[in-house]
Amino acid sequence: MLHMVHSENVAVLLCCTEHIVSIVASLVKNCDGIQRQRLINKFIENDHEKIDRLMELHFKYLDRVNKADDKIEQKKRVSYCL
Repeated sequence: MLHMVHSENVAVLLCCTEHIVSIVASLVKNCDGIQRQRLINKFIENDHEKIDRLMELHFKYLDRVNKADDKIEQKKRVSYCL
């Protein structure tokens, strides 16, 4: 039971993280002028800790994309051989 609750919490956390990344991307894309500068300032305060976190997420998602691409390529090769 505890394992199931933990798994659900992890899934919710991953989902929330993906939504937050999407919101940040939209803010960067749609803000301009002073709004954009204020947003950038938020990311460079506290010794760039938010940028460090974004880079961690970038590499995490890049790894997931690469693994998915590898699976797709493997399926293509298997179906091609058949």
